[in-house]
Amino acid sequence: MAAGEGLSAFISYRRRDVYDPVSSTAETDKEAVRALAEKIRSILEGLGFEEVFLDTDTMQFGDHYEAKIHSAIKNCDLFVPLIGRAWLEICEQRAVNGEDDFVLREIHAAVRYEKEIVPILVAGARMPEPSDLPEEIRTLHFKHALSISPEDTNESVSRLLSNKVESLSARQRLGRRWTYGYALLALAIYYFAAFEPNRVGLDEYGADAWIGMATRWSGLFVWPLVFLPFALVALYRPMQILIEGVMNATRLSDVLSNLTPLIFGCIIAGLGLSLEIYSPEQVPWTVHPVFAMESGALDCGPSRVGSYANAELKAVVAYGSGGDLQSRQEAPFWLTNKCWPNALFYLTDERLVISDAYRRERPKVHQAFMRVLNTKHLEQNGVPYSRTFWAYLVSFSILALLGAVGAAMAAFFVVASIRGRDQYVEYRLPSEDAYLSLTYAFVSLMFWVPFRMVTNYTKKRYYCADVEACALDPSVFLTDFVIGSIFFIGYACMAIGLIVKHRRVALGLLSAVSVSAIVALSYLVYTYGDRISALAGDWRLYVAVSIPSIMLLLLLGYQFHPAIVRFNDFKKEFRGRLGGRWR
Repeated sequence: MAAGEGLSAFISYRRRDVYDPVSSTAETDKEAVRALAEKIRSILEGLGFEEVFLDTDTMQFGDHYEAKIHSAIKNCDLFVPLIGRAWLEICEQRAVNGEDDFVLREIHAAVRYEKEIVPILVAGARMPEPSDLPEEIRTLHFKHALSISPEDTNESVSRLLSNKVESLSARQRLGRRWTYGYALLALAIYYFAAFEPNRVGLDEYGADAWIGMATRWSGLFVWPLVFLPFALVALYRPMQILIEGVMNATRLSDVLSNLTPLIFGCIIAGLGLSLEIYSPEQVPWTVHPVFAMESGALDCGPSRVGSYANAELKAVVAYGSGGDLQSRQEAPFWLTNKCWPNALFYLTDERLVISDAYRRERPKVHQAFMRVLNTKHLEQNGVPYSRTFWAYLVSFSILALLGAVGAAMAAFFVVASIRGRDQYVEYRLPSEDAYLSLTYAFVSLMFWVPFRMVTNYTKKRYYCADVEACALDPSVFLTDFVIGSIFFIGYACMAIGLIVKHRRVALGLLSAVSVSAIVALSYLVYTYGDRISALAGDWRLYVAVSIPSIMLLLLLGYQFHPAIVRFNDFKKEFRGRLGGRWR
């Protein structure tokens, strides 16, 4: 198999830039450069390159040349600018005359896409000094160039390029494996964090009870279904940069440096998981419905609660409340009895407080419910964990890990350099792609906060003995505040980097408006928790919130997608001067 099999290249050159234009005719120059470009293409094809872009040979009549060139540069593995002795002189003359310089725009696009650039110096040409180049392409000076003459044979030039081609081929294989691997990982994450908890809950509690329960705990069972895919797509590129840094590192210190966000993310996620799982408010997920049926702590008749240990438990549902409550609420499912999990809804539904029958009955149900949640009592009776608890544990662990790793990557990209190097490539600064993608990821993740706040307000309701006298305690939302702060810090790092480092003021303002909208939504949940809680069991509330949120994320995804951002830059550069700042 040829070393460059599956690779593509882009050759950038001027048609009158090899020999001294004073001592030769323009037509001679044109033919000489053309012959050299053809020679380089033949060499690359001989090394196994499947596609080599060479101006009009690759262009077809009717092609949109901007889109065609942009696509070729964006998709190439190797960018080869040919630099002759007249190259710099032509650049300067065009800058003085205010003429467009497509060659500079091509190089700038390759620099912005962080393409592998191998300049070829022709017939004694010298690499321009940094001060000779526009700021946008000044990094070209630091690229290790290959010097050749028209007399060099294809074989000799091929030998000079072979090591670079082998390195590119290895990088391409790594990138392809990473893409496939990340796609499988993302599908697994979505299944275990979003789908599996709901599947287990439906099987264990039944459809009616679980739909009500999942909407009350929307932060863990609704948000992942709708919003997690956006975060997973956004985290692809930053994670790829880290993995490439690890795989291409030649020293242990470089490996550990690139692994830092993953290590710190795991530590932060572990701390968050321990606080969440061992919090008393999480005890309901540790109670198996079989125990609630058999303990007698709640006054409930036998019911179908699913299967446990391969035993199917079936019985007849008993009606345990007054007709007054049932008629007021149009016979909601949780008023048929006080069994687990129906008691949960009975204790948390804001709409029932208006009923005298509810006020009289609630203290007894609350006491029984608290006895069920008594951890020591459960341990003494050897109560098995609910299968939903294990699904919840895995789901929260994944979500916490994603958020923590995202925040750690944000800090890492701001303060450190990504070292994706090999023996020919200097250290590269963090990719703008990471800033774009992570900013969008944090906007997606921050939607988790208001959903969690609805969940935590529900916990406050069932732990409050006298629901009418239970005042709002800000500490209820302490966990949400901590999680939101971590997300916001990570978002701020990326947004500031986007504006200050990459001059993306418009994108920075757009993300700020989006985050402000999420913060405002969180404040509404905090201020009007009682009213929102009364609607939390209604799936239409989540449809009403999710549809505009999805539309917003789709719009932001289009605006922040690195490829679209680059193409917009490319079009502007092709239609305007590239700065013209010359020595």
